Amino acid sequence: MKEAKAMEETNEAITCPECGTVNPAGRTICMECGFNLDLVRNQEPATTSAALERESISEDFERLNMQLAEWERDRRQRVLVGLTVYQVVLLTVIAVLVVVFTSRFLREWPFPGSFQVDSDRMANALLKVAATVEMETTKSGFEQVLAEMMAESIRYEGKYGTTH
Repeated sequence: MKEAKAMEETNEAITCPECGTVNPAGRTICMECGFNLDLVRNQEPATTSAALERESISEDFERLNMQLAEWERDRRQRVLVGLTVYQVVLLTVIAVLVVVFTSRFLREWPFPGSFQVDSDRMANALLKVAATVEMETTKSGFEQVLAEMMAESIRYEGKYGTTH
């Protein structure tokens, strides 16, 4: 009867309490770590302290993996939100700098290259004014108005460049 019980025990695979390797029936030493399986052959598999500890560690490991995955998802979400906020702030600063630059440095007119056209318009306007003044004033008044217009023309050229 003892032999039948021993045979029944040896027909079951034994899980090593040290490394968790499933060993075939009849093995006395673990294939993986060399643990003496005869020490735990008659015990319930889950009642050995090493097996209980391994189960506990496995559960803790799974729980920590879940927490780590959740933390990683939260971190990535915060990074995406942070990057979006950073990009919006950066684009706003660039837009403000462009507006300040254009209003500060490009408000003077004429722009380079358009001075010749503006100079021609100014000359035509001065000729029209001179003709109008000539008709309405005496010769001495005309010379005075002409001198003032020449001074204005010189100031204009000094501000916007030469007519050459």
